[in-house]
Amino acid sequence: MRFEQLMGALLPAALTFSALGGPTESATIEPPGTRAHDRVGHAIDMDDDVLVVGARASGRASVYRLVGSRWVRETDLRPPGAEPGDLFGSSVGVDGNVCVIGAPWRSTAAGATGEAWIYRRSGGGWSRRASLVGSGTQPGDQFGASVAVSGDVAVVGAPTAMSPTGNMGVVYIFERSGADWNEVKMITPPPGELPDAFGRSVAIDGGTILVGSALDGATPTGAYIYRRSGADWAHEATLQAPTRGPGDSFGIGVDLKDGLAVVGAKGTAPESGWAYVFSDDAGAWNLAGVLTPRFPMPGDGFGQSVATDGNRVVVGAPMDDTDATHTGTAYVFERDPPLPGVWRVISRLRASSPAPSDRFGRSVAIATGGGGVVGVGAPLRDDDDGTPNTGLVYVYRRLGACDLDWNQDGCFNDQDFFDFAN
Repeated sequence: MRFEQLMGALLPAALTFSALGGPTESATIEPPGTRAHDRVGHAIDMDDDVLVVGARASGRASVYRLVGSRWVRETDLRPPGAEPGDLFGSSVGVDGNVCVIGAPWRSTAAGATGEAWIYRRSGGGWSRRASLVGSGTQPGDQFGASVAVSGDVAVVGAPTAMSPTGNMGVVYIFERSGADWNEVKMITPPPGELPDAFGRSVAIDGGTILVGSALDGATPTGAYIYRRSGADWAHEATLQAPTRGPGDSFGIGVDLKDGLAVVGAKGTAPESGWAYVFSDDAGAWNLAGVLTPRFPMPGDGFGQSVATDGNRVVVGAPMDDTDATHTGTAYVFERDPPLPGVWRVISRLRASSPAPSDRFGRSVAIATGGGGVVGVGAPLRDDDDGTPNTGLVYVYRRLGACDLDWNQDGCFNDQDFFDFAN
């Protein structure tokens, strides 16, 4: 498997990533029994040594745990009475021993409103602990299109719901009390702002929530920070790109960790897309960096997915055509401490044996435990037998070897310069 380091070839402390377990199929994750059009990797999330993989068309999500150097499947999660059209696994979130899975077209008593489920790991096994349904949801609201969890708080987006303020999109907050998970707040945009698809993406870290709103071709909007204040959650800031235009899709992907907020804007042709980094300065969220691909091309979709561990940022570009049409790629950025606001590309991730329309980078995740582990989903990848759109997840880890060993042969020599240049 070959990966390129696109920037910082001679910079100190650059990081490289390689496929976990080397350039073999053990570096990829495809749950047993995957079928045509399951779209494994449509959504992924990681926390320390846990990886949750959503396969939206199969009606399941799979949980993997890193044991030594291998990712071991612990279980497949399925809700009771699951139907393929529920799209269970469209969104996933994990924090420690708790995960939340969304099914935005699940039928409830009110119709196809959508639903989400809480699962918890105890004694080596995962069990379903709660079913989440937002108050007042209506058919087509897509409750569960986005989910996130931190500790005893879960956040669920319903981006096509009509809110009391007249905009499209609502976000619900649930908190655990004993064995129960209860809805404690329904979030709508701040007064005077009418974004489209509010709740298209959500993230939470402790007492802070980030909500993205993005609808292709819509009027430029923003991303919204909410902070816990006592028993309530209050709007703290609206994040906006310095320059915005219709179709930028600012907010299509968001993530949040340790006072760092990342917002993706995949753009439309001729743009390649952007990702924006904001930092929390005592409640004032300031722009801390603008991320772009090293070799931008129109329609790359850079910013479709984003993830951060608070120090590094991963950005997916699933429409990148470097290897073939829409094979996709992903970039890893790291903050340059001596230069505030400067983020450098430290690795560009590409799939092994890329094929057209894999959409590698449709989802990305980075482990928050500091282990340097990154996951990238390619949900339209065909399997080795040619079964279409089964999907695949690639897992990478930081090398402990020489930082300049681009071709990963264990030594730094002139061949590394050749591989870097090509």
